[in-house]
Amino acid sequence: MGRRKWWSWVVACMVIVLLSGCMKEKPLLDELAEDGSGTLRVMYYDEESFHEQYGNYFSVKYPNMDIEVVSTKSIFDDGGGNGLTPSEIDQKLVSFIEKERPDIIHTSMDDLSKLVEQGKLYHMDPIIQQESYSLDDMLPGLIAKLREKGDGGLYGLAPSFYTNVMFYNVDLFKQHNIQLPTNKMSWKQVLELGEKFNQVGSGNEKLYGLSAGQRDSYEILSIMMQTSNLQWFDARGEKIVIDTPAWRELFTTVAKAIERELIWMPGTKENGRLDYSTPEDPFYNGKAAMTMDITYMIDQMDNMWTWPDKKLKPFVWNIVTMPINPNYPNESPYVSTYDVFAINQDSPHKREAWELIKFIHSPEIAKVTSKMLAGDIPTRVTYLKDKDGVHIEALAQLGPTANNAQDRFEEIIQEQRVSKDFKVNVELRMKTALDKIVAGESVDDVLPALQQELQALWDQAREKGNKE
Repeated sequence: MGRRKWWSWVVACMVIVLLSGCMKEKPLLDELAEDGSGTLRVMYYDEESFHEQYGNYFSVKYPNMDIEVVSTKSIFDDGGGNGLTPSEIDQKLVSFIEKERPDIIHTSMDDLSKLVEQGKLYHMDPIIQQESYSLDDMLPGLIAKLREKGDGGLYGLAPSFYTNVMFYNVDLFKQHNIQLPTNKMSWKQVLELGEKFNQVGSGNEKLYGLSAGQRDSYEILSIMMQTSNLQWFDARGEKIVIDTPAWRELFTTVAKAIERELIWMPGTKENGRLDYSTPEDPFYNGKAAMTMDITYMIDQMDNMWTWPDKKLKPFVWNIVTMPINPNYPNESPYVSTYDVFAINQDSPHKREAWELIKFIHSPEIAKVTSKMLAGDIPTRVTYLKDKDGVHIEALAQLGPTANNAQDRFEEIIQEQRVSKDFKVNVELRMKTALDKIVAGESVDDVLPALQQELQALWDQAREKGNKE
């Protein structure tokens, strides 16, 4: 190459580099007006609660932004009061969006996938990438779960989640020189740890390792079943498949725990189920080492000692994660969210909507909500810090279960248009089968018979659903 040609080539390359550096990537969304003005229609259950949680704070940052909340009460109130089927509620949801044309759609994790399938939601991945909007400190597994519901794409974000935790009586463990619980124990480890308390005391002084709270035997079975993520159906959703080694191990484990009183459960009461913190529950009365409860109780525990009608003796307490499946130690079926915010694909105000979405999921909002913990927990878990010695960081240890078997169970029921009576009948038969095993019948006899019963119920329910 000649000297002149070589120099021309170098100059041309430099010009291209300079031009490419000066040219900005074209914004995916229009910019906001200079004064931050704009209009937004937000789909939410209740106007007052939206402004209390988010709208009032957003108005401080964007005082010229007009927000109109379109309430979804009519959808869900009718769904419960008038006995609408899930598919009918889904249709009402779509009709509501098409009629009201909200810019921001507030939905649930379950409904997210349905709205994505119908093309109602804006794909957020490109704008997140262009603006380098960080999701790094979100609850582990949450974004993956949202993508699972969006067929690989991100169509919504969740500002908060809820979960259950294991509460434990620190004083009781220390008094009897028993090792304190730790995060990410398996159910086997929890029961073995709790069994050590069953060797202490008798009569009115008897201690229990684990209190079931309000739960009956089927609910305990269901909790452990969800941890194991056991499948109910075959791949086609036609056959019940609970006569398997994994299901037999589950029934055996729960039956032995109940039979040996490793788990305390309430007896039959004339007035129905027990309240969470009545003295009859041995955990709150200082007679059980551990219990399972919602995060709301974190704020309530220390208040209980002041309730005059309870007369409970205070004790030092703390929390760890719910038991996990050792094969998936970072997941939990008890972690979920019911608040997902998405942008309407047909919205003419996507920039304004995106600014509100970013604000709702901002570190500023997470800092505020992390101080309250009245049930909802911020998904930006960086701001969850231990408080007054309570291990708040345990809340951020587990993410939602991927490919949740219980979710699949619910999906198949909806796909087959099966009535909710089917689930009620399943629960009754599962509890009866468990009670038989507790009473001494062989799991090898009970499970095959149970599978046949449930299969007959399923065939009948599917046939009825297809006719309606």
